[in-house]
Amino acid sequence: KRLQAGSLDFSFPEVKVEVEDGTLHLIPQEEPRARGLIEELMLLANRLVAEHLVKKGLPGLFRVHEEPLEEAYGKLRTALARLGYTLPEKLSSKALQRVLLEAKGRPEEPVVANLVLRSLRLARYAAENLGHFGLAMEHYLHFTSPIRRYPDLVVHRVLKAVLRRTLTPAKKARWQETFPAMAEHASEMERKAEAAERELTKYYMAKWAELHLGERFLGKVTGVASFGAFVMLRNGVEGLVRLEALGPYTYSEEAMALLGPKGKRIRLGDEMEVVIAAANPRLRQIDLLPYRDEEKKEASRGKTLVQKGKAKEEEMRKVVGPPKDTSRDSRPERATVNTVYFGEWAPREEKAGMHRPVDTRAKRRRRRR
Repeated sequence: KRLQAGSLDFSFPEVKVEVEDGTLHLIPQEEPRARGLIEELMLLANRLVAEHLVKKGLPGLFRVHEEPLEEAYGKLRTALARLGYTLPEKLSSKALQRVLLEAKGRPEEPVVANLVLRSLRLARYAAENLGHFGLAMEHYLHFTSPIRRYPDLVVHRVLKAVLRRTLTPAKKARWQETFPAMAEHASEMERKAEAAERELTKYYMAKWAELHLGERFLGKVTGVASFGAFVMLRNGVEGLVRLEALGPYTYSEEAMALLGPKGKRIRLGDEMEVVIAAANPRLRQIDLLPYRDEEKKEASRGKTLVQKGKAKEEEMRKVVGPPKDTSRDSRPERATVNTVYFGEWAPREEKAGMHRPVDTRAKRRRRRR
């Protein structure tokens, strides 16, 4: 029923980091059916509570998601057209959902999903119910996790006050005055927490790669750029194979592929055997080499190209491979698939009207000593 209304369903691989007895593990997370059912029940509970607050005219912290900006939607249409997908001029969540379903199971699915996601505005908290575009719901809030999310706790306080009949006009007026600042503060803290989590996960991925220097893995090409190809290993670790390490390949923006001699191509979704050549946890950066090139070099030199164990930061920053061709683009610092494909035109949320939350706590008089 939710999907029929046009709700957008994104499926991105998640990696869980576990450090046990000094050993680092990266575990890809699957999506079991039971977890999906629980999520649907949580969405339903959140929607029903939001509808109840709106119907009764009660204050609350709503989870709102506004429509994409017109400029962002136009750029999304252009980007998807290069991949062979069309969007109508008129924006609708059902049109975006159709594109996501068309791309499902195809090599370019991660890129299409990321393009759609990056075109959307950020979901945020607000004291006013503005609907949720991504879920195709007119009323929505967060209610089910009061232990770990403050907005859920605020909603519980409102409901308890109503059920216990302690919601006085004065308390209601005070909440209506302070909730906008609370919503802004909660949104800001959420963005900071998510950014910290992403950076820490990337750091541990680079640390894991540092422990597996010289080892061979099978991965899939998740992105191509003028300076090389991004490859994701089966455990979710993503690194870069530099263009000069691949050989005489050139980047084609139109084909979104690397074109080589004799009709060879490196495209999204292609499998590639790679060797971890270097890792820099400080820069969250991992460099890879195609396995065939590594094997030839080892045979000709009679020694391994990279050594296991600890290495100085200067050595870690070097990308092991053929001499750099100065006529080709170099890798930007901290470059990832997201920054290459989506970083240039990601819409920024308007910062107008942002203000610091009002401290509603009772002020305590300092005791003189």
